[in-house]
Amino acid sequence: MTTKYEVQEWCLCGGWINHWAIDDNPHYFNTEAEAQAELDEYLQDMQDEVEAGYMQDAPDASEFRIVEVQNA
Repeated sequence: MTTKYEVQEWCLCGGWINHWAIDDNPHYFNTEAEAQAELDEYLQDMQDEVEAGYMQDAPDASEFRIVEVQNA
């Protein structure tokens, strides 16, 4: 059994969903730390976009979670 981790985002009409994808395929991480680093970088990038005036609001970190998945 292989343990992986995925970043999930809360969606009003779908609940917690793995939107993290590469070429339309769900992306999984080997460690929770890798997933957290990727999520942190994404959230920082979105905040940078807000500060540059390209976006009005950045996503809230509470809308994301990292979940352990089996056989991913």
